[in-house]
Amino acid sequence: MGALISRFRFVLLAFALIPGCRQEPTRNDRTIFLTNLPTTQVSAGAERPFALHESELGDVALRGAEVGFDKRRAIVQKPGVDVCFHGVPMAGAVLETAVLYRGPPGAAQAFSVEIIAEGTNGHRSVLWQETLNAPADEDDRRWSEILVPLPDELGERGTLCFRSRCAADNSDDGDDSVNSITLRAVPGWSNPKLILRDLEQASAKEQHRNVIVFLIDTLRQDHLGTYGYDRNTSPNIDALAEESLVFTAAHSAAPWTKASVATLFTSQPPSVHGAEDYQDRLSNAAVTLAETLLRAGYRTGAVGYNGWVFNAKFNLLQGFEERFSVIDHKREGGARADSVVAESIDWLDRNRDKPFFLYIHTVDPHEPYVPTAELRRTFQRQEYTGELTGRLEGSGAHNKRKREQTSAEDVDFLHDLYDAEIRFADERLGELIQYLKENGLWGETTLIVTADHGEEFLEHGGWSHGGSLHQEEILVPLVIKPPISMNIPAARIAEAVGLVDLAPTICSLAGVRAEDLGHFGQNLIPLAMAPRLWKTRIVLSELNKEGIHIVSLRRNDRKYMRYLQPAKGEFLFDLASDPGEHENLLANAPKQELERFRRTLNLHLEQTPRAGIVVEFLSSGAQARVVMNVAMDQGQLDYGLVECEREGDHFRQRSEHDHLFELEVGGSDGRDGVRLHLDRGDTALLTFLVRGAEVDPARILLGSSQRPATSAEVSVSDTDESLWVDEPPAWDARDGVWCRIWNLRPQEVVLDDEEIAELKALGYLGD
Repeated sequence: MGALISRFRFVLLAFALIPGCRQEPTRNDRTIFLTNLPTTQVSAGAERPFALHESELGDVALRGAEVGFDKRRAIVQKPGVDVCFHGVPMAGAVLETAVLYRGPPGAAQAFSVEIIAEGTNGHRSVLWQETLNAPADEDDRRWSEILVPLPDELGERGTLCFRSRCAADNSDDGDDSVNSITLRAVPGWSNPKLILRDLEQASAKEQHRNVIVFLIDTLRQDHLGTYGYDRNTSPNIDALAEESLVFTAAHSAAPWTKASVATLFTSQPPSVHGAEDYQDRLSNAAVTLAETLLRAGYRTGAVGYNGWVFNAKFNLLQGFEERFSVIDHKREGGARADSVVAESIDWLDRNRDKPFFLYIHTVDPHEPYVPTAELRRTFQRQEYTGELTGRLEGSGAHNKRKREQTSAEDVDFLHDLYDAEIRFADERLGELIQYLKENGLWGETTLIVTADHGEEFLEHGGWSHGGSLHQEEILVPLVIKPPISMNIPAARIAEAVGLVDLAPTICSLAGVRAEDLGHFGQNLIPLAMAPRLWKTRIVLSELNKEGIHIVSLRRNDRKYMRYLQPAKGEFLFDLASDPGEHENLLANAPKQELERFRRTLNLHLEQTPRAGIVVEFLSSGAQARVVMNVAMDQGQLDYGLVECEREGDHFRQRSEHDHLFELEVGGSDGRDGVRLHLDRGDTALLTFLVRGAEVDPARILLGSSQRPATSAEVSVSDTDESLWVDEPPAWDARDGVWCRIWNLRPQEVVLDDEEIAELKALGYLGD
């Protein structure tokens, strides 16, 4: 049986740490949700126009389709009834959807499904096709994710058709076997959308400023030669560093893979992007680096091994056209780096004719430490006579040993195995660099070498990673080789930076605009070019999983760390004099410095948005004052903001259970609102005034169908499924002030036995 992981985190808006805040853009800015198109652009079979949202019976409908608790809104259709969307943009567009066999396991019926595009110029193209067979059992049920660019030959606009046929019976629609199939059993297309590339940027790119991120999982910074290590673990990284920007105080956003890589892709802290715990998935509304580069005309690919990144259920790889989770059993605990690099070079061979972004994720030297026999001999200092094996299971497992049970010889032995695996990954990086040079790709390719987190060897009483925010777990290498044409000289930069800075930096190096993407990080190129002009800031790292919640802030060489759960505690370290973080300076710290750290951390905790019922007001017209009253029978109201607090926005608590919001919407501020956090079971009654008059119920839109309210008074609760949506609703500008009320559907990730075994092999999920 699969294991159910049940916790949900969704974030709509992001707040900067210091000072002030910023609004996170939604993907709707450059995304067209096909199911939200007007009826005049939709047809089903011979019927056009077709009201897709109002179709509950018949041959086509919008229904929920689910795998375990991964439930999505989907288009379902009887075989032979095509659903088409007309007059949609095609130039530079990428289609994103997924398809699911919704029938019972073991069913005899198979379906032939395909997506067809036809331009107004007459060009026709089959974008995707597959035969869907019934799953063997519930654990075999899968969404087939689809991300396909539309061919340039289609022209500016055209028609997209989603087609389903009975694979074993291609007779006409009147056949009895076709008519006997109900909408419960047919395939479902998950909320299809078009992502529009930035054609202006794509066509203006005369040079191929390619980007490769080579991430070495679990790599400590201080085990590399360029960072002062005295063992020859990294000759290729060290040579690369000689012609690159080397950041000596780079920090991961979290001490484990999913939360850290999600920050690398989104430039948002873990508490903002929401993929913090084992069961969290990155929201569809997040805008990733791959999506940004895809829209700018880049080919995008991800190759590697780690279930937190490459399992589609966690949704980190949004925007990657091709995603290869390398299958290789030569290494215990995951694919070896030689196989990952071989797959990466194969991808480069197929995609080098256009600008590309390739993300490579190698799992060496992640536990278990199982280097090749040759490298094991090379790095073994002395014959080891102890019990440890470098593995996570069995009598020789080290991960549960306490300090007093471990000798210096044991620790040296594990360091030897770890170093040998680093050398293996480094040699594979050398092969990639050689390929780039031999194939004319070196000059205009930005190559970034980094890690998602580090590794602890009892420095603070623990092993592995994911349990603390001490430097051995979050201080990572960051080496950036920019395009030669940019004339950026090699340099070593000592200012504290984070992986949160990578997305805006890569956009800058690629010549892609990123000003409006809600990035928390900063472009590191100005820092490299003019360090004196760099404004000192705080670098944040977070750990919030399995009941452990820790936050650290670093400013210059001072590091503040607070334990929030389960045990409370504060620490202040001076990393210049105490890089190992052994002396807590809290008791004698300057009061002003300590209060500044505390104030910043409290601001971050207060402004980090949480899931809740979104009440948003939208207007493309003149500025208007909106008044919303929230009345509750019981309980205290907690709320967050849908955008930063403006001068004209006010909140008053008129009584214990009566709350008044006054917001300004329209003009330059086309969107405003609040997110209500109600305790489970509590109900709130909402009433609205716009310009002093009661709101027309027809202008209050509810849930995914955006159906109008029946009254100007709206009752809401966290358990009201009619308000649930699978992702933030798209919005087309309309005259006047409109109110939308919705709540993101609670999501749960279901892992099957194979996925659980894969993550356990890397030391996650426990027993």
